[in-house]
Amino acid sequence: MESIIIRKAEPSDMEGAIALIGNQILSSPLFLQPARNAFLSLGTDGEAVLAVCDEKIVGAAIARKGLHYSNGKDNYFEQMKKDYPASEFWTLLDVAVDNDYQGRHIGSRLFRKMFEVLRSHGCGTVLMEIWIRANGYKPASNLIHLADSFHEYGVIDDFYQDDPFPCDFCKGECHCKALVGIAEI
Repeated sequence: MESIIIRKAEPSDMEGAIALIGNQILSSPLFLQPARNAFLSLGTDGEAVLAVCDEKIVGAAIARKGLHYSNGKDNYFEQMKKDYPASEFWTLLDVAVDNDYQGRHIGSRLFRKMFEVLRSHGCGTVLMEIWIRANGYKPASNLIHLADSFHEYGVIDDFYQDDPFPCDFCKGECHCKALVGIAEI
């Protein structure tokens, strides 16, 4: 059985992690820019953890300090700040696992490691936007249970509709949604 190692990312891992996210989520350079920005500030305002098998990046989770939706909207931010006034927020930007490695609990291991890394920064609350594809599939929804608790704020319809990148799943105008919530870790 192949050995899969979960570790913090290094700046030199950026292109491999970004390529994986592009292959698994959306390939648009504009969609991938927040993940690039997080890599450029690793250890301060950005964090990334990777799953690596035989030097190949097979999974990635990327987070950025602060409250950030990938589409630039700010729905629910003021309420989150009221609900968690003493919190240092981080946003989980992306979680991706290579198709050939899915079903091996890599996503769970990435979440656990990311939560550990974020706690080391004093973070206790993580914004999660869980993508709901137009067909109803919620890729990361089965990982919410790894948080101590999850407070759902709502679902934003047509989450990416105003963004300038094409949706790889809708094949045209995007009708994907996002479930927005705070995970306490």
